[in-house]
Amino acid sequence: MNMRNAKRKIGLLLILCMFVSMLPASVWADGSGPLSTAVRPAAAAGAKTGPANQPAPSGSGGDYVEITQQQLASSTAADVAVPFSLPEGAFGSGTLQKGATYQFDEDTKVLTISGAGQIDDFNSPKDAPWESYSHWIKEVVIESGVTHIGKNAFHGFDALTSLTVPYDITADPAAFGDCDTITKVTVPDHWTFDSGALDISSNNALKTPLPWAVLKERITNINIADAVTTDITKDIFAGCTKLTDVVIKNKTAKIAEDAFKDCSALTHVEVTDTWKYADGALSILANEAVKDPVPWTSLKDRVTKVVISTGVTGIEESTFAGMDKLTDDVAQRPPVVLFEGDAKSWGAAGAACDKFGLKAGNDKYLIVSFANGSLIGKCGDDASFSFDGTDTLTIEGTKIDNYGTNT
Repeated sequence: MNMRNAKRKIGLLLILCMFVSMLPASVWADGSGPLSTAVRPAAAAGAKTGPANQPAPSGSGGDYVEITQQQLASSTAADVAVPFSLPEGAFGSGTLQKGATYQFDEDTKVLTISGAGQIDDFNSPKDAPWESYSHWIKEVVIESGVTHIGKNAFHGFDALTSLTVPYDITADPAAFGDCDTITKVTVPDHWTFDSGALDISSNNALKTPLPWAVLKERITNINIADAVTTDITKDIFAGCTKLTDVVIKNKTAKIAEDAFKDCSALTHVEVTDTWKYADGALSILANEAVKDPVPWTSLKDRVTKVVISTGVTGIEESTFAGMDKLTDDVAQRPPVVLFEGDAKSWGAAGAACDKFGLKAGNDKYLIVSFANGSLIGKCGDDASFSFDGTDTLTIEGTKIDNYGTNT
């Protein structure tokens, strides 16, 4: 009898299992079952969950599999693949009190603000109409016509990576509080900052107050377009402590003496096809670079070596002024400037040797070395010399300076 009841119970259990296995996945859409096609974060009671510590948006549809809070902590909004739709009661578009309109694209996660007007000031980030889905917004585009960004408008947008704004817009200092994920800022036709690189394309971008000043400590590279003709003024890049490379396309660019003050990481400055500074070496490539004042004045105390291209036919009195580190490795020996051509091609530039004596910042006469090994220079106020690169040294004048011993 007991055996018969046991068989009956096993049979019923098997039938129940078969019935359950035939149920569609949608039965489990509330998250209580084991089937899933999407992700829903698991949370302790009362804890905030979802990308950027926010709940998964309601009305997203699909089935879910739970992940632990620990897994979520090492994920980003892009990692947690929740199908997005606006939370209940939220509006993807509307008009702000000060006239601007907004539109959120659920597919691209771009919030666009346009129209003629301003973005309101909000007492709290929660008062912004897009706050309920702010943690999903990846890009904010503010179009021309919007004149001001109000307080707390985009505070805490922790998925925001890209921002586009018009040049003439103003912003409250608290407009983008705690938006540490931004890596790209675009001001169309004026300047762009992208992952450390600042590209300047108009004169307006170099006007004070500098529109990109808040990014100074994040700038690693600067590229200035040929269309930019305004002077690079004193202190304009001062304090860019991570700046390593600067490329200027305009050959006539004027650079103030302290333009790169406190840019301790700077190793490369180049004015295209004109002159270049790299790791202590100054290369003079064209006559446009040899003017008074010289454009590398802001770098003069860093130069340890000078190379002059064959195309250079003139040198100014200030060309090497202030280069206190331009010296040779032997005490008392004059520092050397390398000319890439030969003595004959030195031409008019050679006249500067007689006229100015090519003195460096340490008040020592410079020697010009040519590609074939020959040398020319001054060896006193009234004396000069030349060496043919093989075995002949010629000295002219009345008095040779005292150079000490072993030189």
